[in-house]
Amino acid sequence: MHKFYSHGKLLLSAEYAVLNGAKALALPTKLGQSLEVKTIEQPEIRWKSFDHKNKLWFETNLTINNFNPSTKKEDPKPVKPTKVETEKPAEAKAANAV
Repeated sequence: MHKFYSHGKLLLSAEYAVLNGAKALALPTKLGQSLEVKTIEQPEIRWKSFDHKNKLWFETNLTINNFNPSTKKEDPKPVKPTKVETEKPAEAKAANAV
């Protein structure tokens, strides 16, 4: 198992504007996010999100073969996969930023 942790930030400007060259002021926070990666036999990604009290608030399994996400918690509709294309920050346009 691999574990990762990153502190959060409070960004006092528009995040996408910064990608287009705007100046920003960011302050570190005590809270952050962690990620645990475990090897499993099934061709899927099992994603669980917990709040600061360790209460599960989101869960889904993403199949790898055809990337057909399905939610498990209180959402009968499957999530449609979305293709995300990235550009260099200097070339990105605010209207098209993802």
